[in-house]
Amino acid sequence: MAPISVPAPRLTLWPKRVAYAVYVCVAFVLGMRWGLQRMPLFILVAGPPVMLDLILRPLVNGQLKTFDRQLMASLQAGEQGKLLPLYQAQRLLRFACPSYDLLPKLGLIYSKLGEHQAAIAAFRDALEEAPRGRGQLLSHQLADALYAAKDFEQAEAYYRASQDENSINAGVRARIARLTLERGGDAEEAEQFMRQAVESAKGQTSGGRFRCQLVMMLVENNKLEDAQWHLALAEEELKDCNLEGEAELKKARQALSDAKAES
Repeated sequence: MAPISVPAPRLTLWPKRVAYAVYVCVAFVLGMRWGLQRMPLFILVAGPPVMLDLILRPLVNGQLKTFDRQLMASLQAGEQGKLLPLYQAQRLLRFACPSYDLLPKLGLIYSKLGEHQAAIAAFRDALEEAPRGRGQLLSHQLADALYAAKDFEQAEAYYRASQDENSINAGVRARIARLTLERGGDAEEAEQFMRQAVESAKGQTSGGRFRCQLVMMLVENNKLEDAQWHLALAEEELKDCNLEGEAELKKARQALSDAKAES
């Protein structure tokens, strides 16, 4: 793929609040020059932005849903060359859509194009603007971008920020566990994260794969009886698994077998 021009994420937006701020300043100055009293001045300054916002809101919501469908269709079809032009064509959204709704989509596009640093910038900008309640998902997306860029220290920090006691994502917990070990962190803490991943994904094929990874962590922590028990559960969970699951089982069996031979 030929190199693409990657503008800074914020520079792709024409935020309406900037236009509103310019209008308010101009309207206020003109109102003062015309000698308007308080109420007429307030109507002149605040009225048009409020009315425009009421008109734009349903249009933006509808256009955002359409853009979502178009973006997903292009991703599923593997049409990577269409992704950035599709985003650039969203003039209404780039003017009026909140950055925390639009920039994550740009981050996804950059990630698919292999522009990891631009993706990180997009997710960071979105996270800075996001209201309370939106931070967990954006932290997760930013962590994925950092992980793809091999910034494992920052990725681990944002993965942790994306999780709490009431929101357990099995895949994220498993990735935190692996990152903790890869970075020489606390093996017991990594084990606990993997146990949470296994419990959260119980009954799913991914749960069996996570259990195989837990087996290897238990072997490393010299908990062979616990490892044997979890290996038996993993074999049951992955009895009809695909090649990926079989490979995980093979590694777990080998790790436990080697540990028993050495003990």
